[in-house]
Amino acid sequence: MTVRDAIRASAIKSMNEASVMLAEKIAGDEWKFARMMNKKAKILKMKNSNFRNATGLHEAGQYSTAYDLARLLIAIRKDFPEQCEVFGESKLVCNDKTYFNHNIF
Repeated sequence: MTVRDAIRASAIKSMNEASVMLAEKIAGDEWKFARMMNKKAKILKMKNSNFRNATGLHEAGQYSTAYDLARLLIAIRKDFPEQCEVFGESKLVCNDKTYFNHNIF
């Protein structure tokens, strides 16, 4: 799986395996990646967020708010505008299998 497809899989279909794979590639392990996320959250002034994993799945001590996540999305849109299109894609085709976005826009 390419990095681009892993990002798309995470965004389009919430494929947690792809999110963990990306975290491990970037930081070596998921916990180190979560610490990187927390450092970035402080820079973005996300005051009511604490990350424990790369997937967003429930874990003790992990929390966020809609306001903080909006701050994150604004930063993504500003810093990576070319990547924002992936959030609006309706499907992902990978290895001849089609995965549909479960978010209805």
